[in-house]
Amino acid sequence: MVAAGATALGEIADGSLAEIGAARITHGDPATGIVNMPGGRLAVLRAADGNLIGLNQSVPMSW
Repeated sequence: MVAAGATALGEIADGSLAEIGAARITHGDPATGIVNMPGGRLAVLRAADGNLIGLNQSVPMSW
């Protein structure tokens, strides 16, 4: 999606989203914006047309 013009976003200190590299990412991977959560991973991108896209991947939880 990034190769097609989407921009990866990450969460910054005030809870809003910013482009990766434009501000300090405080929640998630600073290089990708991907957030690991119990049972899943989440990525948010801004499509070339401005729409936000959320991608969720289920990850098995190990106890």
